Amino acid sequence: MRLAALLVAAGLDGQSSVSWPGAETEDPEIVRVSHDSRSVASGDLFCCVAGGTHDGHRFAADAVATGAVGLLVERSVIDASVPVVRVPSVRQAIGPLAAALHSWPSRSLDLVGVTGTNGKTSVVHLLRSILKASGRRAESWGTLSGERTTPEGTDLQATIARWVAGGVDAAALEVSSHALAQHRVDGTTFAAVAFTTLGRDHLDFHGSMEDYEAAKARLFDGTFASHAVISTADLAGRRMARRAENAGMSVVTIDPHRPTRLCRLLVHRGLEGEDSGGGHWRPVHRGKRVGGRGTGPVARLQ
Repeated sequence: MRLAALLVAAGLDGQSSVSWPGAETEDPEIVRVSHDSRSVASGDLFCCVAGGTHDGHRFAADAVATGAVGLLVERSVIDASVPVVRVPSVRQAIGPLAAALHSWPSRSLDLVGVTGTNGKTSVVHLLRSILKASGRRAESWGTLSGERTTPEGTDLQATIARWVAGGVDAAALEVSSHALAQHRVDGTTFAAVAFTTLGRDHLDFHGSMEDYEAAKARLFDGTFASHAVISTADLAGRRMARRAENAGMSVVTIDPHRPTRLCRLLVHRGLEGEDSGGGHWRPVHRGKRVGGRGTGPVARLQ
């Protein structure tokens, strides 16, 4: 896709300015959106991310030397031999650009995002098992899948695109507070999102519990999904539920402290369950027992 068309497709044409190195400069064909100068290849749009340790703007010239045909920046860079796209926030632009380049892959499958201090990995594992047991071609990403709980926007969109190309029609994704604060899932459409719990963690990154909760709350502002499943076991969960409802989302709340209330989430064509008498239930589909056991607050599965 040509650079100018990519900016329009990503919705950034009105939020960006492009500096062309010369009047006769051709609008380059963008093959990939990348953020790591060490892996830049010919045809890449290199995104100069200002990280906590390294600033991508320092590696702009190196990226061009190894094949980048365009740069995405927040400030001026020395190299001007390729088109330079300036935006207010590179991080906020990466996800939509990568998603647009891959034809918005998350819209082509049922993707569930799960956030919370504890329980993300277990819930994602169980969701994948449920989906597979129901006959879906399912995948997942989380702590057990890679170096980061949630990959950078460039890698995330490429991964989802590979899933879709391989016939995957449903997936579950752990969404960390870091990823939400750093806009790694921007440009991603979820069929549903879920919240487990909020505990004291990652304050070295967020600075305060208020900022930590605010990062997770981004997933429930109506931008990413229209459906939410939220554990209201703590005050943060109840605030998340109100936020989601105020955003017009369809919300299912689950309170493990009130086990007589059984909430059933229909995952795929008649997911069945057994009420064990205490409001807990065992996911079953067509006589198959779903793999995994858990006691997480989103749904007490036993």
